[in-house]
Amino acid sequence: MGAFQGKTYNTPEEAEAFIKETVEAHPVVMFTFRFSPYCFKAKSAFKSINVQFHEVLLSGRPDRQVLQDAFEKMTGARTMPRVFVHGKCIGGGDETQALNKEKKLEPLVKGETEGQEKNTDQAEGAKSEQTEVKTEQTAEEIKPEQTQETSDEVASKEESQTQNPQEAGDQQKTEDVSEQKKDES
Repeated sequence: MGAFQGKTYNTPEEAEAFIKETVEAHPVVMFTFRFSPYCFKAKSAFKSINVQFHEVLLSGRPDRQVLQDAFEKMTGARTMPRVFVHGKCIGGGDETQALNKEKKLEPLVKGETEGQEKNTDQAEGAKSEQTEVKTEQTAEEIKPEQTQETSDEVASKEESQTQNPQEAGDQQKTEDVSEQKKDES
């Protein structure tokens, strides 16, 4: 193994910019040390759920201390690994392993957090309201002579929607028979 060949960062600002760029470029990023049991725990957690991650190895880097200082400023800890999922630091090896054991790591990686589920429910509710408004507008735009159903038929259908499914089916059969009798006349 040779000496580190990549770009080095000499100031905390440069190191922080590098970390942010790396974290933004990948959904799952892990900054690690070689032969660290905590780094191994974190890697194992992602491998167990078949999630690929981008690894930045700090072992052997001349700017390792500068990077660790930047991590301390950004995340409150300078220990490795530092694990980021969708731009957010989730901690180190123990935290990553715990999330995996609690079955929370995979949903976190997939973006299925409770807050997002609530936002999705709210968005679906908003879509439903928009659909209702659009339906009302469309109904208003249709001229009465264009409709084939009488107001009595519409009221009957509305009532059947509020009944239980069996009653609604019976009501529909009655309407179908009435339609056939009209057609036969």
